[in-house]
Amino acid sequence: AGIGGTGVFDLRPRDRFGIGIYHLEPSNNFPLPQLGVDEETGFEIFYNAEIWRGVNLTADLQYIDSAFGKGLFVTSTPDNAWVGGLRLRIVL
Repeated sequence: AGIGGTGVFDLRPRDRFGIGIYHLEPSNNFPLPQLGVDEETGFEIFYNAEIWRGVNLTADLQYIDSAFGKGLFVTSTPDNAWVGGLRLRIVL
């Protein structure tokens, strides 16, 4: 699920933003349980600012609750992750 929009501020009508969340529950059928694939939950938030016409800077933050649990081939469960990013887009 998610929501987003444009023009967060009156002075910035071309900026965009969004926030979303997800939850996955995989099947209990072969081979997923043997591979250690389990439930996963995460969310993402971003803000895209137009610096000049054709030049955008996007900041992004994600949280991912690891989907790997106990399984035949899983030796350890990885930690949950926080992932941040910046992207500069130039359209010529």
